[in-house]
Amino acid sequence: MSSTVSRVHESWRPLINLREAESQNLVPWKVSPIALALSGRANNTDRLLITRDREVIAVELWARPIIRQERVRGALLVLTDITDRRRRESHSDALNRTKVLVSRDAGRSEVAAGILHNIGNVINGASVADSMAKMILSRLKLEGLRGAGRLLATHQDDMAHFLELDQRGSRLPEFLSSLGEHSMQIRAQLDLELDAILDRVDHVKRVIGSYQRLSTTRGCFERIPVGELIDESVTIVRGDGTRGLPLFEVERFTDIEVVVDRSKISQILVNLLINARDATLSGPKRDAPVVIRVDADEAMASLRVIDRGVGITKDDLRSIFSYGYTTKGTGRGIGLHISAIAATENNGNLRCHSEGRNSGATFILALPRYRATILKPGRDPDIDPLRQDSTHDAS
Repeated sequence: MSSTVSRVHESWRPLINLREAESQNLVPWKVSPIALALSGRANNTDRLLITRDREVIAVELWARPIIRQERVRGALLVLTDITDRRRRESHSDALNRTKVLVSRDAGRSEVAAGILHNIGNVINGASVADSMAKMILSRLKLEGLRGAGRLLATHQDDMAHFLELDQRGSRLPEFLSSLGEHSMQIRAQLDLELDAILDRVDHVKRVIGSYQRLSTTRGCFERIPVGELIDESVTIVRGDGTRGLPLFEVERFTDIEVVVDRSKISQILVNLLINARDATLSGPKRDAPVVIRVDADEAMASLRVIDRGVGITKDDLRSIFSYGYTTKGTGRGIGLHISAIAATENNGNLRCHSEGRNSGATFILALPRYRATILKPGRDPDIDPLRQDSTHDAS
């Protein structure tokens, strides 16, 4: 054995004390690359460590048996010092993990910013409704009502004479009737404005509630109806329904369920809906609705967000999911990148289609369906719906 090692290079004698790169445990001799080669089996690996001059070195080992007259006479070993390569890979992996974490945080920040923006819209709408209510109240003819009351109080002792013979008194019933009709109209208008304020306050509650649910379910895969995911995301993005913003039209199969991380998928949908809304407002058909359509096969559910906005060129389509790539003047190129990563982490994928400038765009989010029939035996689908026999990646 020593002669075999020495023929490769004198400095590689520590080869008989190979260690596994991950665990740093000694590799048992029987399963070591050298022993395998001496038993006639060629092999190679780059997951080994050796110690040379008290320095730990990462190596790639290529081992081949030397066979003469149908017998193994020795082994040919080729070692490559890959320590620098491992350091570069480790550094690159660390940078990639940091980039993913930063992207996720930025994506969540964008969702939070969208929520705050929409809540701000709601509050502005409530402020407008409040101003309208004050203006409506100012139109109440309270001075006239007070004047009529004073006249009646002044003529308490001769009320009949005042109402029949006095010109002011004879006109008072008609005035009070007209004032009553006017007050009823004012009341109806006030009811509308107060209902608008209550609707906006209720919408704020729904938005905050949706985000609270996302915050408490992060990192947990669960069985969720697609319609519920869509409703939550539309609630977050919709704002207060201010005129001029595109509508969201939902076409869906209500019985489709998926197995996903609610937080990540809602983050994807919110990002897609915001992008579709902005693209519509910047396109030639500002009043066109954003359509959310759901279809499915046996394995996957596809959620399509369709807009008729500015569209995407072929060149932009090639890089649309790349980190830092954006077509918005104020964008950071993070949202779609992290959305694509999150879709993959949920055993799905995110795709985009567009015919070009001013032709709109369709983003397709494919997610694994829940299928109770293929759960492993003994699993309670209401407790653990995630353990499926197989997963499917949409093409």
